[in-house]
Amino acid sequence: MASGSVAECLQQETTCPVCLQYFAEPMMLDCGHNICCACLARCWGTA
Repeated sequence: MASGSVAECLQQETTCPVCLQYFAEPMMLDCGHNICCACLARCWGTA
């Protein structure tokens, strides 16, 4: 296994799919996906 693919996998696991930044305050949704708390608040319109 190439070390680049491990690093890419780790980066994907620690990056918010909404803002594409590293998680600040990660939240796990009921479906199992992770998202930043701030992004979740923006998506729900509570920020």
